[in-house]
Amino acid sequence: MEIIQLVMQKFLLVIEKIIAMLKGEYTYPEFETELKEMLNELGREICTLVLNELDPKTYENKKEKRLDSSTKRLRKDNRNTI
Repeated sequence: MEIIQLVMQKFLLVIEKIIAMLKGEYTYPEFETELKEMLNELGREICTLVLNELDPKTYENKKEKRLDSSTKRLRKDNRNTI
């Protein structure tokens, strides 16, 4: 939910910039530069939030994979014995 709130807040700022551009408060090059900076910042923030959210899940998946791989090794060792 935090990601959605962040995106909505940033897009409201983008809408404000668009309205200001239409009112003539910015030149097009100024608008383009500011919009690019805002969207790049938004992208970085979203990526950071997503990676932070995935980090605990990734850790748990690695832990599960380790258990699976150790079990497979035990099974391989068991096949070689009679």
